[in-house]
Amino acid sequence: MKQAILALPVLLCLVTLPDRAPAQQNSEAAAGNGAEAGASSLDALFSQATFWRANNRPDLARDALRRVLAVEPDNTRALRGMGELALADEDRDGARQWLDRLRAQAPDSEDAARLQAALRRQQISNGDLMEARALAKAGNTAGAVARYEALFDGAGPPPDLALEYYQTLAGVDVRWREAREGLEQVVRDNPSDPAARQALAEVLTYRQATRKQGIEQLAGLWRDQERLQVIAPWRQALLWLPEEPASADALRDYLAVRPDDEVVRERLDSVLSGRGGAAVAGAYDALEAGRLSAARRAFEAVLKDDPDSAEAVAGLGLIDLRQGRFGPAEQRLTRAIRMAPNRRNDWAPALEDARFYGRLAEARALNEQRNYDQALQAVIPLARAGGRRGRDASLLQGEILLGQDRPQVAETVFRDLLENDAANNDARVGLVRALMAQERYDEANRIYAELPAEERMRYGYVRDQQSQVLRRRAQDLIDDGQVYAGEALLHEAVAAAPGDPWARLELAKRMQARGQSGQAAAMLEPLEAPDAEPEALLAAAQFAADQGRWQHAQGLLDRLPADARDSDSQALRQRVENGARMAELARVFDSGDRWRIQSELERLYAAPPKTPGETGQLANFLVDRGESSLALTLVRKDLSEGLDRGAPKDFVPHALVLGRLGYDREAGELLRELQRRAEQQPGGAEVFADARRTLSVASVDHARQSGDFARAYDEAVMALSSDPDNEALVLALGRVYQEGGLHREAAVTYDWLLARPGPQLPARRAAVANALAMDDVDRAEQLLEQAAPLEDSELLLLAARTARRSGDSRSALALAEKAADAQYRANRSGAPAALAGSANPFRKTAGKTPENRWLALAEGEDNNDGTRTDVWLPGNLSAGNRGQHWQPPVREQAVAAASAPSAGYYQPGAAPRPAPAPTPVQESARAEARIDRFREDVRRDVAPRVETGLALRNRDGESGLSELTEVSGELAFSGVPFRGGRFRGVVTPTFLNAGSVSGSASERFGFGPLSDGAASLAGTLDGAYDLIAEVGQSAAQLENAQAGFGDAETAFNEAGVVRDTAEADFNQAEAAYQTALADPTSTEQELAALEALVETEQADLNEAETQFTNADQQLESAETQLANADTQFDNANDLDVLYELGIDLGALSDEQRAFIDDYLVSNFGSADFSLEADTPEEFEARSQAVRDLIGGLQARANGYARGAAAGNQTEAGMGVGFGYQGQAFAADIGSTPFGFEITNLVGGLSWTPKLGRNGRFILAGERRAVTDSLLSYAGVEDPATGDRWGGVTRTGGRIGLTFDNGPLGLYSDLGFYNYDGHNVADNQSVEASLGGYLRPIREDDRELKTGVNVRYMSFDENLSKFTYGHGGYFSPQDYVSLSFPIEYSEDYHRWTWNATFAPGFQSYSSDAAAFFPTLAEEQFWMEILASSGVIDSAYYAAESKSGFGVNLGAGLDYRLSPGLKLGTRVGYDTFGDYSETKASVNLNYTLEE
Repeated sequence: MKQAILALPVLLCLVTLPDRAPAQQNSEAAAGNGAEAGASSLDALFSQATFWRANNRPDLARDALRRVLAVEPDNTRALRGMGELALADEDRDGARQWLDRLRAQAPDSEDAARLQAALRRQQISNGDLMEARALAKAGNTAGAVARYEALFDGAGPPPDLALEYYQTLAGVDVRWREAREGLEQVVRDNPSDPAARQALAEVLTYRQATRKQGIEQLAGLWRDQERLQVIAPWRQALLWLPEEPASADALRDYLAVRPDDEVVRERLDSVLSGRGGAAVAGAYDALEAGRLSAARRAFEAVLKDDPDSAEAVAGLGLIDLRQGRFGPAEQRLTRAIRMAPNRRNDWAPALEDARFYGRLAEARALNEQRNYDQALQAVIPLARAGGRRGRDASLLQGEILLGQDRPQVAETVFRDLLENDAANNDARVGLVRALMAQERYDEANRIYAELPAEERMRYGYVRDQQSQVLRRRAQDLIDDGQVYAGEALLHEAVAAAPGDPWARLELAKRMQARGQSGQAAAMLEPLEAPDAEPEALLAAAQFAADQGRWQHAQGLLDRLPADARDSDSQALRQRVENGARMAELARVFDSGDRWRIQSELERLYAAPPKTPGETGQLANFLVDRGESSLALTLVRKDLSEGLDRGAPKDFVPHALVLGRLGYDREAGELLRELQRRAEQQPGGAEVFADARRTLSVASVDHARQSGDFARAYDEAVMALSSDPDNEALVLALGRVYQEGGLHREAAVTYDWLLARPGPQLPARRAAVANALAMDDVDRAEQLLEQAAPLEDSELLLLAARTARRSGDSRSALALAEKAADAQYRANRSGAPAALAGSANPFRKTAGKTPENRWLALAEGEDNNDGTRTDVWLPGNLSAGNRGQHWQPPVREQAVAAASAPSAGYYQPGAAPRPAPAPTPVQESARAEARIDRFREDVRRDVAPRVETGLALRNRDGESGLSELTEVSGELAFSGVPFRGGRFRGVVTPTFLNAGSVSGSASERFGFGPLSDGAASLAGTLDGAYDLIAEVGQSAAQLENAQAGFGDAETAFNEAGVVRDTAEADFNQAEAAYQTALADPTSTEQELAALEALVETEQADLNEAETQFTNADQQLESAETQLANADTQFDNANDLDVLYELGIDLGALSDEQRAFIDDYLVSNFGSADFSLEADTPEEFEARSQAVRDLIGGLQARANGYARGAAAGNQTEAGMGVGFGYQGQAFAADIGSTPFGFEITNLVGGLSWTPKLGRNGRFILAGERRAVTDSLLSYAGVEDPATGDRWGGVTRTGGRIGLTFDNGPLGLYSDLGFYNYDGHNVADNQSVEASLGGYLRPIREDDRELKTGVNVRYMSFDENLSKFTYGHGGYFSPQDYVSLSFPIEYSEDYHRWTWNATFAPGFQSYSSDAAAFFPTLAEEQFWMEILASSGVIDSAYYAAESKSGFGVNLGAGLDYRLSPGLKLGTRVGYDTFGDYSETKASVNLNYTLEE
């Protein structure tokens, strides 16, 4: 991140190059040249990639190239760059993939060739390559070439090996031309690579025909870049030139660069012709030799004789150029070229230099005047020039940027220079300065080391000053409160100047104060080397004395030479000798030999120190060791001899002893008297500031320890009002806040202290402990990280507690072990030992050793009865001695009382003395006990556990449906294999029994409703056939009437024909008779015959009339019968068969009727139940079609009307699960039991971070089995149909908040879930709960908790039934409950028991539910059957219930052993018709860790 921030100016420079046109011009150019703008942006990205690669940030380089590819996916340069980055990461496969992509886009491109060569280069063995180079170095050119070519495997050299290969190849005579061509190709590929150009030039000088060409190229390289590497080959090639006038110019060019080269000068003298005359030649010789004054005089003399000598004018211009007089140089060179145009090529480069460096001088002058902005504007155009000029301008540009305090941009300039010319030492030094300005000292030192030795000598001040600068800046940062930043600079100071003892000492002191003793010692170890300087020895001795390593300090001081033993070293020696004496006394205490300790204390009492200073030091030591009584006696005896025996400051330790032992008032009065006396001496008052602070702190601590926080606060604030920066007093106030429960105020106080200079180890300890008390684990960890690495035992224990709070139990245990080790080392390194002075429990006298061994000695002989009461440990207190371990003999007490100080200078306080603060020995013993307890707790946390149990659950309900009996077992193993969090594996054999599906239950299980509906339909359709038969009878009657009518009609027609014929015959006979009558010629016989004929015809006609009349009557009768039959047929034809059967299709909706019609047509070819027909024949066909349709429908209904499901519903299986439980994160995954009808994957994640001290946020996601019924839990199969459904899972998440401060708790959560199962309709629910509780009883061994809980739940659908598609789980559309839980728990010896009683009120309502929520067609059929009247309803009825419920529970655990616990639980829950009973027994075993 730091590199990225430092690089921002560079990137800004890359995208805002200084040679761009103004904004308006850019805008116009962008409008007309979008492509150029795009190319420019890509160039900027390529520049970024190059920059990041140079700064070892391949990730950011990749980002830049990916942005290029996002714009131009086929950009070959970007593809090659990605491949090269992959190679840099040794990802050859990735590089090949980029190469394949590059070849696909541009197989013949230079980028593809270069990437392929780079890939091949990585495959070349470095060992084989070194062998080839060794052959070349040994002069075996042919062998080296053969070895190279074997490595290249016939593919040609990779780019980075091409130069050395072709240079070696040029040494083989027959292959020189091949080498030349190869180098020419390399130069074409890398035109800006000076090394390649030089290699080609050198090879050209190997042959006479191309030697001059090679010399010109070498000279050009020097002019462009002044490469030191070209000097030697350039010189050698010149010496190969023939001694002829044509060689003079080449020799002269070289001497202009190396005028002191006598060999080349002699060669020039031998070939120099008289160009311009001897005088001019001599002048030029002086110029080339650097004798500028002589050369100027010579040229001026030539001009005096020959004013038109262009050579002389040019020579003066060259002298001006060398002397930096660029204006005159430009004028003279311009004049010379005008005078001799044929010499333009010779003098034009110098003229260009004069013009260029004149402008550069102007920019340099602006820079020296600190007019940086104008200087930068002037130099930027010059820096664009190529070759040497551009390099010189860029160097000045970098200087200007450093002056502007823009080291990041300057760094880029210098790096660009080095990229083009790695030998440019001026650029390298500039880069070092830029890096140092950015405080990147490591990188600056690395680049500084790359300078040649002479350059490092030249710029040695860079490193010499670095350490001092860093130390000064470090101290400034520390004084400003930026402690860790200051320490980081001290580390850099040591790295920059490893031999600086004072940088090491300062850093070691800070390490030691922070508790990192081991690191501090390692930091100063180099100062104790055998050849160490006196300054180093003195610094090491001072640190050893600070650590209490007195003998070691004495040894270091003894190594000081006599001339180095100044006053400082003598003062240190005095301090060391005093410390050594106290250390010897400490060793006596640490020996554990009570008789030796007793003798030493008696000696001290009998022969106390003679000086006040030694007495005060000894008394404070005795207080540290718990011997407060002897310390108080020594102080008072010494004070009784008066205060005139020494300086007032010598008695300050006496006041401190009084204050430490609780005599605050007496200590204060003594200190005031001492200060009054000291004020009479010049400068004496300052020595009491620390003592006043110490006594103030002691007074505050005494009040705090007695529980009087108000008085402790008043005393602290009063003292701070006059000494607000007293850090010890502020720390004491922080302890008051912390122990008084004001943790936030304590945190603010400790933060203030930690922001102050210094390690602040006590404040850090207190701050971490306070953060843990606030449950602010993050803050505690942050505070510990700032002090890392930890070596202080208390900080290590706090780190262990923090790790445990964070869920890292393994690390907590490891830290606790380190804390124990650190405490042990502290006890053995000169600090009071935990067992120092303890009674030996293995001696006979140990049994009756009193807590105060000195009182036992005064009382007489030891009791040797062997009865052990306890072993003595230093710092142990009892009510009898009130903390005074030592008491003088009775006679001596009288002497001490008689010699008590008079009232002449102070009066001891009459107020009761509070108990003194714990001594270091006591603190050490307590620390060890804390560490041991913590270690045992953590060991139990991380120990493996085995858990097993058996559980029974019984839920009342309808047999085969909602009834459920579950018997399950559990076998689990858990452990903490890693740093934290417990992993758990479990198997759960489970048996479920829901009873038998029988009776009416079968109608509500599986496809029961559909089967019943189909059966009803099939039975109803049986009556259709009789109805159709009745309609058939009217059709037959109609058919008979039609036949009779036809016969009558035929007879009628026939009678009519006969009548008509008879009538015609009669009319004919009548006409003939009349004719005959009228004919006179007719005879009687004829008339008689005709008359008889008429009569005969009349009789026939009468008979025919009679028959016709009869036929007409018969026809009329038949017509009446036909009309009646037709009416009857029409009436029967209009009959609705289904309606007559009770199936009312007219009651169906349009959608239902359309569905029925479609179904009938698709399955039976017709949806027409009508019997309507015009004729009996048509009726016969129609009735047959209806019979067929009804028969098919009835057959289909009978198919659904299978036998009802029956049988016992049971399932059994084995579930598995794996889980992890951390401090705030938990996860598990497993399955419902294998062997169930349906097995599901289940699991969940939860995150419960702390919110403040008492709050917690809950975020959980889970997929769980719904265990309300056998259907929802295991899934079922309808034995009648074979269909499977059920196995419901509940997937979703919830968020919640909890608060618990001990006496009071609050909680709320909100969850959203999706319910789905196999062939079960999806469902969604929202659940919310809110509650709170109080703890009227909250003790270590028992607790009573009472509260209130409100819960709300709502499902989208009611899927609580057991037909196909339902889930068999409680899913009301509205549910609310109000309960008042009461929980009580208690521990009694090995027993733990608890009980729960939660009465409440519940209310819920459920909507009507479809029989088949997942089967639209079947459900539609049910609705059709219900609408048409076949069944009563297609839905389960809605329901609503309210009432009171209760939840009861109890548990009992018995700890058989520390690691083995047996427990049992029972519970009962009821509401309305619902009741559930639970019982379980479990056994938990904790294994040894």
